[in-house]
Amino acid sequence: MGYGKNLANAITARGWSVAETARRSGVNANTIHTSIRRDSSMRYDLALRLSNLLGIDIKLICRENPFSQTETDSLSETDGLLSALNTNSALKNRMSQILNLYSYSDYPLLDQILTQFYILDEEGRRQVLDSLEVQMKRHTDSKYEKHLKQI
Repeated sequence: MGYGKNLANAITARGWSVAETARRSGVNANTIHTSIRRDSSMRYDLALRLSNLLGIDIKLICRENPFSQTETDSLSETDGLLSALNTNSALKNRMSQILNLYSYSDYPLLDQILTQFYILDEEGRRQVLDSLEVQMKRHTDSKYEKHLKQI
């Protein structure tokens, strides 16, 4: 199975459309459609966003790794979903930019949310995410949503 088919299967498994996946990830829908139609890999940074969103290993949808072989040889898999390399890239390229959108006074609340989410089991995490989905349908602020798409 190719990269595009893997991406299509991951999107289908979530019950989402390409448009919904594009909205949630900030990756252009045409980019996703092209990868699926051509059954091809995509740029690493876009694949990182999608793999994090869909909960899949980035290697399923991206062939190219912009890091040297030496850097990747020393890294190990983390639960089969993200390598330490992907984790570092996500922190550097996405999470730090998201944290910068918050004011310093919000940091204790963010810390509380992350630490409580961390100690939940998989079922508890899934329930939190499902609840967030419902809340996002009712209470999404377009200004903040626009900020995220720029990251």
